Amino acid sequence: MPVLHSQEATPAARPKMNGFEAPHYQLDGPHRMVTTSGAPRRLRPADYQYPIEIATGSGLFGPWDEPDLGTELGGTNPGKVRKWAMDNFQVFPNMEIPIWASGWYLAHRYWPTSYNTHRFEGTLFFAKATTAGERAAQECVVVMFKEFALQDAGTLVGTQRALESRAARDDFPLGDQELLVRHFHRSIADWVEEYERKTAGV
Repeated sequence: MPVLHSQEATPAARPKMNGFEAPHYQLDGPHRMVTTSGAPRRLRPADYQYPIEIATGSGLFGPWDEPDLGTELGGTNPGKVRKWAMDNFQVFPNMEIPIWASGWYLAHRYWPTSYNTHRFEGTLFFAKATTAGERAAQECVVVMFKEFALQDAGTLVGTQRALESRAARDDFPLGDQELLVRHFHRSIADWVEEYERKTAGV
């Protein structure tokens, strides 16, 4: 799958990006989760890091000085993936909880505001900072997450307009790697069908 967040990587790193790969997927009723893996950014060459990351010891994937949370976070990495980086738990219908190996997590929610619009909310959670440096590292994550979320949302307006135009087609093709998107839409369809059955008295 092509890289959506290429701007998140430095110019030196972009040509070497492999796209999105996930070694473990899991479905549980209408809920989903995906595990991603990879080496921490701090272990990569300096030209793979932005100056702000080096200055704060932090980045999109969390502060580099990780809190000691024990040997393993219970409930994470169910696929026992080597080089585990993050689990993204997608709670139906509108919440995601990514939990990072670096010891922090976030919750983001999508609230429908009409048939073709929504509001996005994101909240980040860290172990309590005990120094100004730790707090600066956490704030760096917050700023980088905002940019990451804007990159995600950058495709939504164009996709919605294309779907509404019906100029070329009235469906949207999904690849095999978009298993979670397909599962989400199937869960929505099941939910709507169940509601229609109940309200029709069938």
